[in-house]
Amino acid sequence: MERTELPVAVFDSGLGGISVLRALVQRMPGEDFLYFGDSANAPYGVRPAAEVRELTQSVIARLYARGIKAAVILNPQVYLPGKPADNTSGYVETTLRSGSYNYRFDWLALTAMGFTMTDDLTKANVIVGSRALSDDALAAVKAGTPYMGYSNDAITGRSAFMQELGVEISSCDKGTDFLGRVVYPNNTLVNATYINEGDDVMYEYGTYWFSEIPDGATVLVQNAGKDPLQGCICLTDDGLVKQFNAYNTGVVGFEYQSGNMDIALFANVLNHKIHQTDEFTFISNFIFSRSLSAVAYEGVQQPENPEPGNPDPKPDPKPGDSGTTDPKPTTPPETGDTSNVMLWVAVAVISCGMIPAAVVVLKRKAR
Repeated sequence: MERTELPVAVFDSGLGGISVLRALVQRMPGEDFLYFGDSANAPYGVRPAAEVRELTQSVIARLYARGIKAAVILNPQVYLPGKPADNTSGYVETTLRSGSYNYRFDWLALTAMGFTMTDDLTKANVIVGSRALSDDALAAVKAGTPYMGYSNDAITGRSAFMQELGVEISSCDKGTDFLGRVVYPNNTLVNATYINEGDDVMYEYGTYWFSEIPDGATVLVQNAGKDPLQGCICLTDDGLVKQFNAYNTGVVGFEYQSGNMDIALFANVLNHKIHQTDEFTFISNFIFSRSLSAVAYEGVQQPENPEPGNPDPKPDPKPGDSGTTDPKPTTPPETGDTSNVMLWVAVAVISCGMIPAAVVVLKRKAR
């Protein structure tokens, strides 16, 4: 079988990757797909990095033995806006902990998810955070570096740029802190996990919503207009009730592509005090989905005999099988075949540590 005819494989430690699989099937209807979920070893997030690497290499080796196009393990470099200046005296992390606590929340959340941060915009695959973009970061966004901003500060801190895009943010006079019901008008790689899992609850802090979004933008999340589950909501007069009613059906997240720009914006912060981990998946999905390119991956590996027809192939993964064989993958596969979808993408969304245990699923898309 020619390499171009082999299936695209999606590997995850649980069911969360099925949402990615669905989106890939929609975007690549001419491809066959193979899904592997390592339920026996889930969750990966609590395991040491060396063990995660070993488990991943083992599964990738078995997938190669079965016959796939290539294996790409993503290691995106993330740039966080708003880093404070280094202290010249005293406790070195004072400014990180007190002077810019929202930057600290971003840093802790991205670190908890296992991402690598960089202060060098030229090395960044994505820009993500709750702080306003610097001039250099804004220039990088306009030049094509994907950007996800969340929180009122990220939006209003670049008000002129947002006005150029056609973005307007509104808020209630009295901020709230509650669990609300949301809907997902469109299925994309950013919100597909929540759609797949039927998760219609979102923690919202601050009651910000987008009263205007750019023409051609794709709405990711919108308040459902239902009674909130619980929290603090100030409705002490008719004016506040009217504001909340507008908010409660408002758009709170969208993505937008125009020219070189690739942007996703959320009106409310997604990592407030690091306790709303359920919203972390919006961030990780954005980072991984925007890193699926010919230049934004590393760690490509394969076993000694990756070609189909291996005289001693490993058996196909079976439900409940952890895939913990002990190959020693060392040599990168050839990645010259860039037809259609840049080979094969193994989306290992293992950094969050929040994906539920899963069974192994084999899914082949009919041509």
